[in-house]
Formats: sequence, structure tokens, C-alpha cells
Amino acid sequence: MSTPFHRSGHDGWHHGQGPAGSFHTYDRFDGRPLHLLLPPGYRDDGPARPLLVMHDGDAVFWPGGAFGKSWRVPEVLAALGGQIRAPIVLAIPPRDRAFEYTHADWAAGTRPWGGLPAYTAWLADRVIPWVRASYHVDPAPCAVVGASHGGLAALYALAARPDTFGKAGAMSPSVWVEVDGWEHAQAPRPLGEGSLLRLVEPVLKGRRPPLWLCWGLVRGGGFHNARTEALTTQRGRELAELCVGWGYTRQDLGPGVVPRADADLFVYEDPVGGHEEEAWTRRLPLLLRAFFPAS
Repeated sequence: MSTPFHRSGHDGWHHGQGPAGSFHTYDRFDGRPLHLLLPPGYRDDGPARPLLVMHDGDAVFWPGGAFGKSWRVPEVLAALGGQIRAPIVLAIPPRDRAFEYTHADWAAGTRPWGGLPAYTAWLADRVIPWVRASYHVDPAPCAVVGASHGGLAALYALAARPDTFGKAGAMSPSVWVEVDGWEHAQAPRPLGEGSLLRLVEPVLKGRRPPLWLCWGLVRGGGFHNARTEALTTQRGRELAELCVGWGYTRQDLGPGVVPRADADLFVYEDPVGGHEEEAWTRRLPLLLRAFFPAS
């Protein structure tokens, strides 16, 4: 059952009360929907909550996106319970993810690209200030998480707007954009020649904000694993090595490994993971434990 309400100039719907909390959905925020998951016990006059921004918001809570799958975030949060400081989760569906989540040409001019700077500015200057004014959010910079192009977008946001984003979770991130070919093979370029690295290096090197990088090692099951995840693995490993050279403390994670408090670079090489929501969902509990420890 959904209940309509009005908050801070926008009409919304309250729905889906459950073990992970309750949902607020705004259908027309600057022409697109916003979904918020408020943790159990949340009150506007209660304790401030950390904020987690997730890309591909049409597949964060419920099945959707290009493949009709879901990250199953409510189930993940409910299972974690008191193991983490439960955040408010803001999920934002894309309009055109290939355009909005990329900053440079990634498919030899055959696909849209270039909307990431404007999208990041919209998040930092419009959406997140509104959420902070409308809900009791911790004043610290928020975390941002995404996968594939959404992982690239998370890294970009962390570097472009460190005033707003203080942690980034990049699952199978498209760090190969601009330096490798996708459908059309091209001679690979050094990672350092791409504009992404020029953007992220000063922030990662100077501030060392907490960073999650992961990828899957499965190469069967189609083009995305054979090409996209292979490029992600190669370039993700390069980026992780650079981060260690910039002063990061790396921890390699896997099943049963507990994130350390002294680590600020979390790397997960998933031997059974592919380029798919199921793999990202399986790793998500560790990311949440690393970014939102209970104490």
C-alpha cells in the first residue's frame, strides 16, 4: 500500500515497510524518479544517518534495468542487521546510462557518451543538497556506489566532487573507457593517458578517500564477461596498484574476510563472478561493512 505525501516541495509516496526499512519515492524530481530507502527506526528528529548514493536506481531495490535484474539491496541490508550503521540509500534511475555514466568515447563513436560531468554536477548541486535538507543525513560527505559504467561514474564523482562524495564503491568499473576499445578493438593506451586518471590522481593521492574496487574472473557466458570484465580486471588491477603507490592501505577481500579498520583500499577479485548483478549483490555486504561499520 502506498501513501501520498508532500515534502520539501515535491510529491512523494511512502510504501514498502519491511525489515530493511521503508521507501519514499518521488516520481518527478527534475523529470525523473528518486527512490529512498529509510532504515528501520529512522525519524527526522532522530539520529543522523549516513547517505549512500547508488547508480542504476531502477535495479537497486527491485528488478529492472537492461536485464530485468536487481541488486536486492533491501534483502542485503535486512540480513546485515546491526552489523553496520544502516544508511539512507538514495537510488537514482538513469535516463540514458551510456551517456550519463561516461565522460569520454567508449565505443569508437558508435554509442552516446559525455554526459557524466553534467550528471555529477546535478547530483552534487541539486539532488544531494535537497536530500540533506529534507532528511536527517550525516553531514559528512556521502558514499557513492555503482557497477560497470555506474562504477566509472562513482569514481568520477569521488574525484570531481570530493566536497560531496567521500567514499566510492566501483564494482566492475569501466576504467577502460578511453584507453581501450570495446566492441571495436583498438591499440590499448596506458591508463595514465586517459582523462579519468588525470582527474582521480590528485584526489586519491592527496586525500586517500576510502575506495572499493572489484571485478569477476569468469570469462564464459558471453561478451560481457569475455570482453568487458576482462578489460575491467586488467585496468582495475592497474588502478589498485597505482593507489597503493599513492599511499593507500590495501586489503584483499573474499568470503569470510572481515574488512579492517586500518584499510582504505578494498579489493575483491571474485573467482566465480561475472559482469552481472548477482555477482555485485554477493559482494555488496562486504562493501557495506567496510564503508558503514557499526562502531
